[in-house]
Amino acid sequence: MRADRKLLAGVFLVCFANLLLEVMITRLFSATMFYHFTFLAVALALFGVAASGVYVFVAGDRLADDLPGQLARASRLFAAGAVLALAYAMANPIDVIIVTGTNQVPQFTARQVWQLIFLVGVTAVPFFHGGLVVSLALTVLRSDTGRIYAYDLAGAAAAALVTGLVVSLVGGPTAVLIAAAVALVAAALFDGRRWWLVACGAAAVALNLAAPVIRVPTTKGVKQEATRFEAWNAFSRVTVDDTATIKIDASAATHIENLRALTPGAFRTEISALAHAMFDPPATRVAIIGPGGGRDVLHALSAGATDVTGIEVNPIIADTIMRDAYRAASGGLYDDPRVHIAVDDGRSFIRRSAERYDLVQASLVDTWAATAAGAFALTENALYTVEAFRDYFDHTTDRGAVTMTRWHSGGGGETARLLILAAAALEAGGVAPGQVRQHILYVVAPRAGLGTMIAKRLPITPDELARVEAAAAAAHFDVVVSPRSPPDQPLARYLDGGAYGALVAGAAEELQPPTDDRPFFFYFKKLPQLLRPSAMMNDPGLWIALSLGLVMSLAIAFIIAPLVIHRLRSRRLGQLPALARVAPDARLATLAYFGLVGLAFMTIEIALLQRFTLFLGHPSYSLLVILFSLLLSTAAGAHASTRFAVDRLGRVMLVGGIALAVLGTAGGLLLGDALRALIGLGLPTRIAITVVLVAPSGIAMGLMIPSVVRVLGAAGSPLVPWGWGVNGATSVIGTVIATVIAIYGGFTATLLVGAAGYLAAGLLGWRVAGAHAAAAVEAAR
Repeated sequence: MRADRKLLAGVFLVCFANLLLEVMITRLFSATMFYHFTFLAVALALFGVAASGVYVFVAGDRLADDLPGQLARASRLFAAGAVLALAYAMANPIDVIIVTGTNQVPQFTARQVWQLIFLVGVTAVPFFHGGLVVSLALTVLRSDTGRIYAYDLAGAAAAALVTGLVVSLVGGPTAVLIAAAVALVAAALFDGRRWWLVACGAAAVALNLAAPVIRVPTTKGVKQEATRFEAWNAFSRVTVDDTATIKIDASAATHIENLRALTPGAFRTEISALAHAMFDPPATRVAIIGPGGGRDVLHALSAGATDVTGIEVNPIIADTIMRDAYRAASGGLYDDPRVHIAVDDGRSFIRRSAERYDLVQASLVDTWAATAAGAFALTENALYTVEAFRDYFDHTTDRGAVTMTRWHSGGGGETARLLILAAAALEAGGVAPGQVRQHILYVVAPRAGLGTMIAKRLPITPDELARVEAAAAAAHFDVVVSPRSPPDQPLARYLDGGAYGALVAGAAEELQPPTDDRPFFFYFKKLPQLLRPSAMMNDPGLWIALSLGLVMSLAIAFIIAPLVIHRLRSRRLGQLPALARVAPDARLATLAYFGLVGLAFMTIEIALLQRFTLFLGHPSYSLLVILFSLLLSTAAGAHASTRFAVDRLGRVMLVGGIALAVLGTAGGLLLGDALRALIGLGLPTRIAITVVLVAPSGIAMGLMIPSVVRVLGAAGSPLVPWGWGVNGATSVIGTVIATVIAIYGGFTATLLVGAAGYLAAGLLGWRVAGAHAAAAVEAAR
């Protein structure tokens, strides 16, 4: 059999719907529960592909009797499963109550464990059937592996390209219904029947747009009926309630400020605005990272600033809310001639800027919202790295300062890490460790539970210190660290001992200053503590352990165990003639090849997504550009593999593995510095550079799976679906492993591990091709 155009178009549409659903489940889990749950969307999608491959292997030839009908059936079940998963997730979100305006962290309870199990079971259904379409097509139509694989990846690439637009236009729930409708179109293309179901799918989309039947419920303690505004994009759901409070994924909050309430001197009672008290005359030019609803902007104006630049990463907040829907409520704050708002990543904007500021400010700039890139997307924050602070200091005037406000955590946690981070940047600029405290102030507002750090590139003058101390005393704030604080104060000891000193290294928590290579500012667990998680919902260690346990359990129960049982049963019945033609060590090498490719692909993909976020200036740009270019170039590589004869595919896999090892090593060692050097270029140029840098890896990746499938197909081997299942299983596990490597070794190490994996895969592929050559000759006879 050959794949005709309708079948290939159907595969394209199913894979489009599958990736769209994956991103939407990510968004919905983050909006309704907690951002760490977003890992499940990625894991479930990969698990569905793996489990479907196993099912095809175990079911045998009976699925091939009516291929168009089986593909259509799986596509319709994908659509039904997507709607079921949406309805269930919206009706039964895991209980997470977040108290806005505090640093209170919800706990993970036994009840939530059971909620999670049921949620996983229901949500896995559509991904299984979406994977079944691809697995079945690849298994039955082995001679067309390259074309099918190319259409598979092209469909996913198209989804990556338009997902942000789709969700911003229709919202998360309706976007899931669109994914279901697209799958129904694919089903009709496969068997040419039941076009009336396509009409029903389109009607469901239209109905939910006109009068939302399925919508985000009351969640995280936020009542749905209090919501007056709602908008979505690829990395957030933003609402405004009846108190004019903006909330991102129902958690991080910022109030819409009113320019008409501007009162000179009002900043003096706000801990986040304390740095303004240091200046005489007032700070003129101020840069505010993450201005949100305008609180820091209003304080800067009340302090006398005449040029305020707000850098807001979320266009819904900056444009849709503050400049449009709530412009009147804000008194036109963001349209004031003294205020300039840029929709950009704060770090990226500052680095590209040619301006110098009296004050660079960031107040509680992080959220409990996830990008579509994965669970740690907001924990790996490029705003809080040594290189970032060097950028901030380099863009301050001679009297300028960098000020950041965070939740106060005493002598450890993020308070200690923030001060150590500033100290590391100052040391990198030539300040001796023993002199760092001459450049840093840290003041706490006990009632609010907040602390503000003020750090200067040049030493704090006695007059500046006196002004801040007077303002702090008037507002009943506590000056904890200053050039005059006692040397035995715990935080002062960290600074006096040096950011890389023995005291920091020997702390019970991980307090080493984060870098662009390891940007995990909010992760405090040392490696020996990884498997001792707490029950706190925001403990990344809990989610690493839970995620690893979950994916291992899924892999064993639904992938490994069925394959082993089927093999034992077939051996007992004497039904393994095709397997018998290949030596056991060659079979093991074949499965290891599939596993290494899955692990290496996820490792490199995750590292690239994070590496390019700063360069492109926005997490959604990273997702869109990296996924689109990587998937599309992988599709091109898959198509190119069809040009080689089967007897040359061993060398193709070897060359592909070596090429990926070279590219991964070069990326790990050179990419970070190269991207920082080019970050000042315009966005279109940076996007073009990203595509050029990513595409060669994608093309080489695209050679690996189709080549081995064609080799196995020529040999008459039944290992294709088994290998597909192993590939999916290691891809799922690889997402967790890549995260752990990045946290403890950095993105450079992550890329190097991926490079080593592909090198090993290339060598194995060469061996696998040789081992199956004799079997291919025998099968041809």
